[in-house]
Amino acid sequence: MADRISLSGRAQCTPEVLWHVLVDNRAAWWPDMDFAPHPGAPLTERWSEDGVEHTATGTVLAVAPGRLLSFRWTAPEWGAHTVVSFELTDEVDATGVEVSESGFAGLDAGMGAVLSAAHREGWAFHLANLIEQAEKTDQARQSGGS
Repeated sequence: MADRISLSGRAQCTPEVLWHVLVDNRAAWWPDMDFAPHPGAPLTERWSEDGVEHTATGTVLAVAPGRLLSFRWTAPEWGAHTVVSFELTDEVDATGVEVSESGFAGLDAGMGAVLSAAHREGWAFHLANLIEQAEKTDQARQSGGS
């Protein structure tokens, strides 16, 4: 099992638009997550799976507007925390975005491999939603919408 997973994509928008969607319009692409984009701010994700309510909590670690958002989080069954980072890069006519999560090796026995696989799938879903929403937001701004 790898200690770190990483996924990346490209959004046809500026880093400013992607950043806005990432931190200010989060409900449009990840409605279960709540945090303020400030180091030290608490973070909470609540979701339901098979009729069971789950909660992950953490702390925002680093914020560099338009470039980086990082947070530490955990859930009671994990036994330790992992660290997630979103890194944005300004590319020609697009913005690159990479989401990575590390710390799986430090989780309770057996939990690391299970969580790594589940989170890889989850990050693929969230990353696709983030990019889609950022591109829609950019198109709306270009056509005079909000």
